[in-house]
Amino acid sequence: MIKKIIVLINSILCILLIMSTDKVSATISDRDEKIKLIEVEIESNMKTHDIPGMAFALVDSNGIIYSKGFGILDIREVTQQIDENTNFNLGSLSKVFTTLAIIQLQEKGFLSIEDPVVDYLPWFKTRDALMSNQITIKHLLNHSSGLPSRLNVHDVKSIDRRKIIDQISEKLSNVMLVAKPGETFEYTNMNTDLLQIIIEEVSGVPFTKYMDENIFKPLGMNRTGYFTFDNHHLSNTARGHRYQWDKIKPYEEKLVYATSSSAGLSSNATDLAKFMMCLLNEGITPTGNLIHSNSITEIFKANRYGVGYNWYVYPHNMYMEGGLPGFTSTMVLSSDKSFGLVLLSNSKQDITYHSGFNLFRIVEGGAPKPLLGKDFPKVNSAAKIILGITIFICII
Repeated sequence: MIKKIIVLINSILCILLIMSTDKVSATISDRDEKIKLIEVEIESNMKTHDIPGMAFALVDSNGIIYSKGFGILDIREVTQQIDENTNFNLGSLSKVFTTLAIIQLQEKGFLSIEDPVVDYLPWFKTRDALMSNQITIKHLLNHSSGLPSRLNVHDVKSIDRRKIIDQISEKLSNVMLVAKPGETFEYTNMNTDLLQIIIEEVSGVPFTKYMDENIFKPLGMNRTGYFTFDNHHLSNTARGHRYQWDKIKPYEEKLVYATSSSAGLSSNATDLAKFMMCLLNEGITPTGNLIHSNSITEIFKANRYGVGYNWYVYPHNMYMEGGLPGFTSTMVLSSDKSFGLVLLSNSKQDITYHSGFNLFRIVEGGAPKPLLGKDFPKVNSAAKIILGITIFICII
């Protein structure tokens, strides 16, 4: 009885801590000095690499330490400033939320990640059905299914579940696995796109509805959802940008329902801070446990390829990133779960990923690495070759 009372008191204290989102709360030493360095790093990289806007949040288990927006929503409207509540498309960072839903459903007894995918999706098979029958949900989570990296469902434009399944089934029918399930790491969006259908199958509701009711609402992520594919528009939403022959221009993302789980999420620094706080507090939210602490441990347990369940796991941190033609995102958690950070950008550049790790180094007390313009060319080598050939042909 005494143990139960102690557990209850601890849970209440944790919930109270999570509910505090005051930016002055921090356990990180030299807070003010590090915030200055963070701002300098972000603003310097934006100027050097011509990034229209970024948003950043730093949290510990007690709450938000610091969050801020930088730059503008759209280069055509310079008066519209980004803040910590500005929405960005997350790209593959969406995958970490799908992981959370799968583990939550496992805890509820709806599925086991050790089960073969075909147990839940009887139509699932590749050219070698005996091989694909061995693919488990766990293989999908840590990208060891053997499905090739080129697979995606970006061309599946229907929102009808039956039509989506038919098109995915047709795609898979001629696919050969790159290796036996569990014997390689091959990152592919198809792994998570299949998880989306499994979630719908076992829950009996559309994927987006399940995520909203069971993940986003309990976390208080009020401006997070899958808005692009259905043309829903939130105010204070950043416009994507990409380089076109050395000139940065606005770019309109075209996402489809079938890729919601792998790349379709829209969110902001404030909402993502709440998600990170949940992970740092072993699954506890203001409304109770989203998932259990042992499940959090399982998510971040690296396989032999250094991959957890849609997270890359290193000795000092765990991270996931996302990229779309017009957006990039990076989320990094310290391995001891003492803090986490997220950096969002409304342009497609690798610089966001490297900036995120520089910010991580600053929080740890280290020095950021120089991120020079020459090391991040605005026109990639393939595009330069195409341009060169085009000019040569024109000259001839």
